[in-house]
Amino acid sequence: MVEFKKGDTIHIEGSVDGKIVEELGRGTQGIAYKLMLRDRLYALKWFTSKGILDNAAFKENLRKNIEERKSPDSRFLWPLYMTAEQNGAYGYVMDLKPSEYSKFPAILNCVPSARFPSWDEQIVAALNLVSAFRALHLNGLSYQDMNDGSFFINVKTGDIKICDTDNVTSGGEANSSGVKGTPGYMAPEIIAKQEHPSTETDFHSLAVVLFKLFVHHHPLEGKRLADGDGLADPTVLHGTDPVFIFDPDNTSNRPTLEEQENPRNIWPGLPEYIQNLFIQAFGEGLKSPTRRPTELEWQKALLRFRDEDVVNDTHDAARFLIGDYSIALIAGKELYRYHVEPKADFLNINFSSSIGKIVSNKTTGRIALLNNSGEAWMFTAPDGTKGKVETGQVIEVKCGTELTVNGVIGHLAFQLNTDKYNLTLSPGVKLYAYHTNLNGTDRKTVTGKVVARKDNPQKWALLNLSDTTWRFRSAWDEEGEVAKDQVVSLARGCVINFGDISGTIAG
Repeated sequence: MVEFKKGDTIHIEGSVDGKIVEELGRGTQGIAYKLMLRDRLYALKWFTSKGILDNAAFKENLRKNIEERKSPDSRFLWPLYMTAEQNGAYGYVMDLKPSEYSKFPAILNCVPSARFPSWDEQIVAALNLVSAFRALHLNGLSYQDMNDGSFFINVKTGDIKICDTDNVTSGGEANSSGVKGTPGYMAPEIIAKQEHPSTETDFHSLAVVLFKLFVHHHPLEGKRLADGDGLADPTVLHGTDPVFIFDPDNTSNRPTLEEQENPRNIWPGLPEYIQNLFIQAFGEGLKSPTRRPTELEWQKALLRFRDEDVVNDTHDAARFLIGDYSIALIAGKELYRYHVEPKADFLNINFSSSIGKIVSNKTTGRIALLNNSGEAWMFTAPDGTKGKVETGQVIEVKCGTELTVNGVIGHLAFQLNTDKYNLTLSPGVKLYAYHTNLNGTDRKTVTGKVVARKDNPQKWALLNLSDTTWRFRSAWDEEGEVAKDQVVSLARGCVINFGDISGTIAG
């Protein structure tokens, strides 16, 4: 077996020779080294596995990745150069992982230096993962062997790097190395030897990665693994009879109390729409590959997740509705360039380019939006007053304000959604009989009005001005009645029954 020491020369095809700096680590396929090439540091993956070295098709696919396919996204540590053979062995050169990036297992094991400062960086890491793999798949390629060692994450920013791209091949082709995947990440149909790795099996692997990133646990390893009986066999657990640990219809594999605290503690705090994608991936998706969530579905859900107040789960926070986004007006939240530059394909999004920040007035405690976009924003206040918010200035949040950011009009408001209409809610907005009666056509009789709450003028309520007693159910399942001249607080997720029509508060 060919091994190298510091100072050894490596011959690079089509380039100058490189020199070994140090060994970085070892795996089943070979050894990783730090390499100095043209006065710059790179990583060298040197193959020692006989299965790889004897596989001409694998080498040809690797060469194709270097010379023809090229990297589909900068987040991949893509093969750059092939080495010349030395004593029957060879390797390839790729960019070096930045030192500030943590290994995925360190994050999963909650190593102190590999902890995310907040939910935001964790969500951004997930967004970067799905965006990178979407770019890969749109180029007709599949990764085919996701595993714990595939990812490096900067926990302070959410930036990622994806390595081990030597197995990447065209989506419809069998992997030339013969690698089917890594246990725990392989799709059930691969374990059952019914399919070879593909884009759809990547969808399963990606869902596993995302679940482990957020929940710090494997989605299919619950009570059955803890019990250690025949159902704990990996072939059964992940392949022939997999059961999601939070399957709503099958509780046989729930996480145990004693040994599996992470999923039991973290899962309830995830938004329902994120939970539903996991339920889809590890429910229908286990048996029907075409039902697995795509990267685009994950992107849309994760972008929504980022805009929520995930720490406090504040349902009654005001919202800034702009484009397709609804941002919780909570101090510390930010407005990003992608919010005002919507791209239908969600490609090449910069998740870190902030153009505004939600701040709290230290004196009054009122919430305001700080402009740091480099461009002036225009606003129209609820009373019709118009004005400008220059860079470095703030605009105090007042429900009903219309704010134009980089040419995109946004509203500081809640929204009432029914099967009949969608109505933006802000102080002074009135509901008419047309709104609160299913077949109503009366556009003159006022049946409700949005008002500031007496106990907290910064929050809003809906005043019942009709002769019908309304009923409501809050997002936390509190129920009650709203008689004439009484109010119901506006809170996201609250359902109000006006009689023969119901509406849900969104925003």
